[in-house]
Amino acid sequence: ASLPNTTLTSTVRATSDHVPLLVAATTTTPIPRSFRLERAWLLQPSFIENALLAWSDVPKHGCAVANLVARIKALRRASKVWDRLSLFIRERAAIWKQRGKFKALREGDANTRYFQERASMRLRSNKIQTIESNGESFSSLEDKTTILTEYYSSILGNQRTSSSSVDFQDLYQGCTKAAPQELIAPFSLKEIKEAVSGMDKNSAPSPDGIGSACGTADLERINRAHIVLIPKRPGATAPDAFRPISLQNFPIKVITKTLTTRLQKQINHLIELDQTGFMKGRSITENFVYATELQMIKKDGDVRHPIVDEACLVLQYANDTLILARATVQDVQRLKEILDSFAAATGLQINYNKTTAVPMHVNPITMKRLIGILQCKQESFPQTYLGLPLSNCKLKRSSFAPLIAKIDKRLAGWGAMLLSPAGRVVLINSVLNGLPLYLMTALQLPAGILEQIEAKHRSFLWTGTDKSKAGQCLVAWESACKSKEDGGLGIRRLDVQNSCVLLKLVHRLYHLGSSSWAAWARTRTDLASLQGEVFGHHWDAVRALLPAYRSITRVMVGNGKTTNFWLDLW
Repeated sequence: ASLPNTTLTSTVRATSDHVPLLVAATTTTPIPRSFRLERAWLLQPSFIENALLAWSDVPKHGCAVANLVARIKALRRASKVWDRLSLFIRERAAIWKQRGKFKALREGDANTRYFQERASMRLRSNKIQTIESNGESFSSLEDKTTILTEYYSSILGNQRTSSSSVDFQDLYQGCTKAAPQELIAPFSLKEIKEAVSGMDKNSAPSPDGIGSACGTADLERINRAHIVLIPKRPGATAPDAFRPISLQNFPIKVITKTLTTRLQKQINHLIELDQTGFMKGRSITENFVYATELQMIKKDGDVRHPIVDEACLVLQYANDTLILARATVQDVQRLKEILDSFAAATGLQINYNKTTAVPMHVNPITMKRLIGILQCKQESFPQTYLGLPLSNCKLKRSSFAPLIAKIDKRLAGWGAMLLSPAGRVVLINSVLNGLPLYLMTALQLPAGILEQIEAKHRSFLWTGTDKSKAGQCLVAWESACKSKEDGGLGIRRLDVQNSCVLLKLVHRLYHLGSSSWAAWARTRTDLASLQGEVFGHHWDAVRALLPAYRSITRVMVGNGKTTNFWLDLW
């Protein structure tokens, strides 16, 4: 922990049966320390008094922005002075929690060595050790700074010209329009307070050092930000292998949060039901379920099906788009023209290097011509769509290998021996059980996969490793999964968790709301039995959950089309 930049690597052995180890002790180049207003300071009344005094003593000028900047500077100076004079053990524990960024254990566990090791590990992993440019590797701070600055300066802030012959007035004619006066009205004090109180108090401070916790403690440089580089894949070294994320200052966060709150009041009337992302009351997994059913229809090759007659079907979530089209040269050429026109009109370029084409019932010669038109890669099922494995047939156990690898990676990064058994239980419930949760919202995970995951949970709980023997487990797993009131540890069973989240799909079928998939499915199935012209292996799981759904719901009888006289509660 005291030497976070020191690395240990193995080198190639020549004749000996021993592997040489290379220790590289790198010193940190001195750089100005960034100011961070720690949430722990807000626990001390003396800090609030000093901060409020420094804030209010700043003389007012004519410009409101200049006043805000001056007050933030005064607050920073007063905070630094107070920090040098007043640091206590209780507040230090909160600092380690905030810096450790381990949300599963924030609030309620002791300031143990575990938190400090996690924080040191994050510091070590957040370092970009090497950058590759023009076939060479660079590790010095000056070289890395120059390469990254030149690369991102060339792609950020450059305005692309757009040209389009599309008349957007005609395109959106008849659509609901927003109420502009409500969106551009001056901010009220109530809106600002609601925006600040809705922020995560444990989030990282802004580049100005002021976090959301400061605003909630009754403390009242614009347009400046830090850019943080997030690797797109493990072991990233090239400049284009990182994703730039802008960290805005606290006042900008308040402004954007307030504007978002205003827009949320109107957005349900402005965005069509097919857009399921970032919309309250809508589910991203519906697009995946929808796509699975369409893939099954295409696979069966039912030319009589009305969906097959459609030239192009689009399922879109933010920048993750799935297009189903007829595999003809004419249709694909027209599709390419539409995509290019979209790029020209919006300035948003289509990345064909990341685009894949998956054929279904297409001969190789035709597919080769289509790939030449689209200039993309050809692949096969399963494909990752919205982070889920999409296939036109039943998924195999190998399709869930990324999930198992994610769990193994998380377990390998934890210092299990530094944790008490109670701490491991918290990790299982709050972290490990949450990793497969997203897949469970759209898929019934195979029993073998669930057993494999629970075996890892069991080994982690009793031994702190990835394997355990029967004699090392203090109680049966069934007993550990009972509630604490019944003498168990309160660990959730994965099969029960999977069934519970899939019940949401069943509920959407019977609850008239903002779900385009449910509206489409209602036209093709008998809701009393869920039998009909529907496709996809998820329907077997949905039908199996129907008795459980009926046992916890009551039907308000209307025209009787969705009510089963003998089985529903009414």
